[in-house]
Amino acid sequence: MTHSGTLIKIGQLWNQGRGASYREELDITPDLGSDAHLTKPITADLFLIRMKDGITAILENLHTETELTCSRCLAEFCLPIRVKSTERQFFEETPTRDYDPFEVFLIDRDKMAIDINEMLRQEIILHFPIIPVCSERCKGLCSGCRINLNITEIHLPECKGDQLELSEKAEQSHQPFAKLKDLFKSN
Repeated sequence: MTHSGTLIKIGQLWNQGRGASYREELDITPDLGSDAHLTKPITADLFLIRMKDGITAILENLHTETELTCSRCLAEFCLPIRVKSTERQFFEETPTRDYDPFEVFLIDRDKMAIDINEMLRQEIILHFPIIPVCSERCKGLCSGCRINLNITEIHLPECKGDQLELSEKAEQSHQPFAKLKDLFKSN
């Protein structure tokens, strides 16, 4: 069985009938569009199983790395992505059952191949953090002068850095539920 990028030829597996399987190690760099920029190729174990109405593709031990922008300091950083296992069904024909159109993958009958590019794109994006940060210790940007506080703590002359620190302390001391525990003690 051969593959060209994310297009996996399945003709031989298809002709073997139900229950036939195939395993291969992948080392590919797919084009995932503007959603994800990979800095390392994807490595994974691909396992294909011929089913009654299509092919089940299972990717295990998927490893790659993507470049993101930190939400706090706006610096670019690389995030390793690891997926233990993911599975998709590639159908011979569009199913008659109710399916989410983004979850229906079809076999290209003309080429006798499946394209796992969309499967990879969805799975990688699913593993992106909701709020990407370069590190848990990231201090971010000063809201006054916009300097990166991870690099320097010296603010620009026109910045009121000391007022920013006071407002941060005020936010930390604001505890709207602090007196709630006292209500339970009186009962």
